[in-house]
Amino acid sequence: MLSLRFATSKPFVRIAASKFILAVMPSEPATAPQRYVLYQYASCPFCARVRRFLDERGIDLPSRDTLRDPSALRELLLGGGRATVPCLRIESGGEVRWLYESADIIDYLAAHR
Repeated sequence: MLSLRFATSKPFVRIAASKFILAVMPSEPATAPQRYVLYQYASCPFCARVRRFLDERGIDLPSRDTLRDPSALRELLLGGGRATVPCLRIESGGEVRWLYESADIIDYLAAHR
């Protein structure tokens, strides 16, 4: 996996650069099976947006409720580094990625499912 360092302390520049890099990087090979877990909680409006997308598309993903399950919150913090939800854990080819932001999760799943 490509490791990136941004030579700026400005958050917007880092975010914009990381989104650009994700947009231009080729997607993972179709032969690599992917496993997903959605970290979320029921009253989160952004989580509801992702769940609505999943329901409309008939996509069934395992999910972890970070408010009701302390171990799910711990996994999210240790793996993704933030307690922000929704977060999609993507496991493929022995690598794990953590994708935040409801719109980014929806775009990713629309392109990869």
